[in-house]
Amino acid sequence: MIRWKKIIVFIEKNGLVFIAVAIILLYWVIDIITAGRMVSRFLITISLLAYGIFTQFLINSQKAAKDSLRVSEEHHRLMIETLPLAVFVDAKGKIVYVNPAFLTMLKASSPDEVVGMRITDFVAPQLFDTLMKRRRSMADGEHTLQPLELNLRCMDGTSVTVVSTPISIIFQKQPAVLSALYDITERKGKEIELQKVNKLLQIYSGEMEDLQARLKEQAIRDPLTGLFNRRYLEATIGRELARASREGFPIGVIMIDIDSFKQANDTHGHQVGDLILQALGNLLLSRIRAGDIACRYGGDEFLLLLPKASRATTSERAEQWRIGFEALKTVDGEKVPPTTISLGVAVYPMDGITMEAVIHAADQAMYRAKTLGRNRVVLA
Repeated sequence: MIRWKKIIVFIEKNGLVFIAVAIILLYWVIDIITAGRMVSRFLITISLLAYGIFTQFLINSQKAAKDSLRVSEEHHRLMIETLPLAVFVDAKGKIVYVNPAFLTMLKASSPDEVVGMRITDFVAPQLFDTLMKRRRSMADGEHTLQPLELNLRCMDGTSVTVVSTPISIIFQKQPAVLSALYDITERKGKEIELQKVNKLLQIYSGEMEDLQARLKEQAIRDPLTGLFNRRYLEATIGRELARASREGFPIGVIMIDIDSFKQANDTHGHQVGDLILQALGNLLLSRIRAGDIACRYGGDEFLLLLPKASRATTSERAEQWRIGFEALKTVDGEKVPPTTISLGVAVYPMDGITMEAVIHAADQAMYRAKTLGRNRVVLA
């Protein structure tokens, strides 16, 4: 029984050969009976046998090729099915195949939810042109394209950020495009967070720079009057003296003291005293030149350094400040009591070869102005 089964299988595999042989034998018998010529019988027999064998060889080759192609397709399909990378195939603009990883990425429950849709159904409208251009490029023979980063809309309304890499393939006997998608949502999220952190750091850095600038300014400014303080004067005076000595120009120095300030402070209170100090600070700042240095020297005393100012110029400007301060009636809308100032003028290097000597000379001139009746300018 087993032997007959083997014979039947063999005949199924080689059916055309047996048919050809049967035809040849039948023709041979008939030809013998009809007394045909021996040479004709032999040639016909050989021809039919050759035809049968060649035909069977072609059929077997085609069958083997089909079997090999089917095995190869199954192998590749199995490989794609088990890939952790999301893969889909689209032909003629529609999705015809998706692997399980693609379903997981798009949060779809089955291929039927996705197959038949277009990839443009999952992306923002502004990407339509880009995707169409890439498709035309592949249709024109460009088999691979540069990876493209895009956001895909999932079935539940959320989105994922992916990098898509397409290649041209033949799928089910028709041209198609296979796209592999790499999910970079987490990395993109970290990049966005990092950008936010960097932006915050930039803002913080800018704020720190502003704070440092303000602190530096506060360290050299008198907070009440806005003038430089004595610390800044001491740090700057050496540089100004060196420049004046090198370039050979004079420096005018004016020492100012508010007349009867203690009395005004005691009579009207510290708030009025602060207004008087602010009034003088505002006046000095409004009339100094670029390069002049105005500072609150201490208490109700103020000092001005005027580079490149002669004795006459320094004295003239001192008189202008005296007149201007005497005419002040209000500060920031607040009334101030009538107040005057006494000013002493000295000039480097005529009144001293060091700034300490010149400042001392201006200070002595200022005290003489007070002795002479206040509200005046006295030269050293």
